Amino acid sequence: MQQSGIKALQVTVIERIQVLSKEFGGIKKFAEKCGLNVNSLRTSINRNSDIKSEVVTKIIDALPNLNLRWLLLGEGAMWLTEYNREEGDLSGQQVQDREIKYITRLNDLLEKRVNELERKLKDVDPNEARDMGIE
Repeated sequence: MQQSGIKALQVTVIERIQVLSKEFGGIKKFAEKCGLNVNSLRTSINRNSDIKSEVVTKIIDALPNLNLRWLLLGEGAMWLTEYNREEGDLSGQQVQDREIKYITRLNDLLEKRVNELERKLKDVDPNEARDMGIE
């Protein structure tokens, strides 16, 4: 059971796309930038569903500085190089600020996932939840 709990805490590709869309001012602007259907993308995000390879292809075509390892595996920085979609190059402080925002967003997603899992555990096995210190 612990291994599946660890897997459930991993941030998915669709959740990273959600984080990425916030960099562009929301899902609609991001979808337009990448040539994606806004409603389909919004539905995938809301359902936390798997993403088709054609969606990933459109994203990486539209955003050549996006780190593909970050998008698919959650490894490394979001951007391959210092990049700002409107202003060109970023200063060191801007990069640091962007990384802090990214980490904060991921933390929020993980906290949400943990809360969901705790609620499910309390529903399925209240005694186990109590033994684990989940109130």
